[in-house]
Amino acid sequence: MKGKIGRAVLVTLIVSTLFLFMAASVKNDGGESTSGSETIEIVMQFKTENGAIKEVILTEGEEIVFPEAPEREGYRFGGWKYIGTENEQQEQDVHETRVVLKFEAIWSESVDLEPDDIEDPDDNVEPDPDENGEPAPDDNGEPDPDDNGEPDPDENGEPDPDDNGESDPDDNGEPDPDDNGEPDPDDNGEPDPDDNGDPDPDDNGDPDPDDNGEPDPDDNGEPDPDDNGEPDPDDNGEHDPDDNGEPDPDENGEPDPDDNGEPDPDDNGEPDPDDNGEPDPDDNEEPDPDDNEEPDPGENEYSEGLEFNAIGGGYEVSAEGSASGDIIIPEQYNGKAVIKIANGGFSGRSDITAVSIPGGVTIIGESAFSGCINLITVNIAEGVAIIGESAFSGCINLRTVNIAEGLTVIGGSAFNGCSNLETINIPETLQSIGYSAFAECTSIMKFVIPESVTEVGYAAFNGFENYQTIQLEGRYGSWSLPDSWDPYWNMGSNATYEWESWE
Repeated sequence: MKGKIGRAVLVTLIVSTLFLFMAASVKNDGGESTSGSETIEIVMQFKTENGAIKEVILTEGEEIVFPEAPEREGYRFGGWKYIGTENEQQEQDVHETRVVLKFEAIWSESVDLEPDDIEDPDDNVEPDPDENGEPAPDDNGEPDPDDNGEPDPDENGEPDPDDNGESDPDDNGEPDPDDNGEPDPDDNGEPDPDDNGDPDPDDNGDPDPDDNGEPDPDDNGEPDPDDNGEPDPDDNGEHDPDDNGEPDPDENGEPDPDDNGEPDPDDNGEPDPDDNGEPDPDDNEEPDPDDNEEPDPGENEYSEGLEFNAIGGGYEVSAEGSASGDIIIPEQYNGKAVIKIANGGFSGRSDITAVSIPGGVTIIGESAFSGCINLITVNIAEGVAIIGESAFSGCINLRTVNIAEGLTVIGGSAFNGCSNLETINIPETLQSIGYSAFAECTSIMKFVIPESVTEVGYAAFNGFENYQTIQLEGRYGSWSLPDSWDPYWNMGSNATYEWESWE
């Protein structure tokens, strides 16, 4: 059997020294070889307790091999003990030197040192901790926890959980879930989903989508688009444009201009000026003054083909060659108010079908729209005070006139000959109806004269037929009419009159 490392090294040193010494001794002082033949023999002599001796002759350069361990009943062999060296000189003529290295057996006197009753696999006179006849891989007298003959990587007597000979990074006896020798950051035996050694912030085994160690606020494995730890209100992976945790009402990634969670009706990123969720009809970020979702005719948007002439600190408007269709009169022009429809400004234009007059206009001039035979609708905003003489006379297809409060004067013949006019509302601010103002308006079924009217001119309703009705509010008979009414105000009218009742 081979000796233990320490003992073999000792013997090797002794033997090597002897060989060198003997080689040197065969030369004379001058460096020449001496006469005769010089032989060196080195012998290892092993002596047992009963006196048996076994010799091993050594040859330079060869491995030292110790004899097999002897046996002695009731004792345990503990190894060979070096006890000294003897030189034996042989025949005088033949120079031969015999060097004997002497060893004697070491015996353990107590049989208790043989607990395994088997060969000592470690040759250390210690029990075999695993009782398997194999050396203890850690040379610590402790059992091999994995029973694989490999050292215990953690030196804790516990099995190697990964069976890879590497230390248990968590020192918990559980396999390394990532097999990377790094501790399990979540201590849950699951792989590190991000492979970064940091805990799984959502504890769901999925990678941290933002790689920031914070929980996934939407629990969808997608990055937090706002990086604020709050759920994505639209669940679309896009930034919350208002940073308020509310869905993007327009789904366009732009802030909600009104901050009300409602879509931007104009889709222009500007607040809804009317706060009603309807588009800005003028696209000017101003409220819709009529609340009718129609462009504000009094703003700077106006029809083509209009001509503006300066008068008295403002402008009067009339038509040029291209004015046609629905005419929108602006409230201002060049920063100044449009205050009047010029006398005859649109007269005879057969291509005009409708007109909207803003409140900034105070006067509709004489014959302003006379003879517009295809004019159908007229809208007059609050603020217009005077409809001049013959302003709409001869508009034979005019059917509807909407007049807001504020009108005070309807001039003579203003609607004379508007034979298809069916609807006209007279505001309670009206004070004067001129001569022949509604002559030949034979399609009005009922005309109401408010009590506010203090003047009615000659033959104002000439041509009215008996199927038509004129209602006089606040009047109880002809005797109750103001003296300022023309005595012949109803000349040429066959209409039925409705007076107020005394009841």
